[in-house]
Amino acid sequence: MEEKLNAMLAADETLLWSGRPVSFKTFDNTNRKRILLGYLIKGVILALVLVQYFRLSSGTQAGVRPGLILLILLFGGFAFYAPFHTARRLRRTTLYGLTDRRVLRISTKEESVPYERIHSAALRADGDGQYSLLCGPRAMKLRSDKWRDDADYPFADDPNEPEANSVILYALPVDSRFKAVVAQYLPITA
Repeated sequence: MEEKLNAMLAADETLLWSGRPVSFKTFDNTNRKRILLGYLIKGVILALVLVQYFRLSSGTQAGVRPGLILLILLFGGFAFYAPFHTARRLRRTTLYGLTDRRVLRISTKEESVPYERIHSAALRADGDGQYSLLCGPRAMKLRSDKWRDDADYPFADDPNEPEANSVILYALPVDSRFKAVVAQYLPITA
């Protein structure tokens, strides 16, 4: 994937830093409560859908259809797997880059945001000590338990807006080179 990152560069653009998310646990302290609450909500919804299906289908001639029950359970299973899928995709397929012009990310697709579209940024650690670069007003307002999910979404950079709204680089390997590039090119605030 590093080749893809270099292929994204303009002829006179320089890659100053690149890195992948550091290893993190899917069910860490920062995200555990949110994942468990999500499981509870998804479980209640799945149970209600199944109860309603059995209630409605038992009074008809069509009866209960095992294929439909299986489809409902498969959909529910995917909903329960989603937090693990997101974390796995971030760990395995994401590559970040900082150039002398923009922030880059390669994951399921290639994305970039020029520095002049980023008017606010912060480097923050979550409760587990994972550092993330949060750029834009929406990203900077998020609680740390939402950083991972939002880092998996496309960059929120609407050209009709005055600035990029949400650009998140999650679980960064913060070293002196990274800090120097960020300090030089981004408007870092506390």
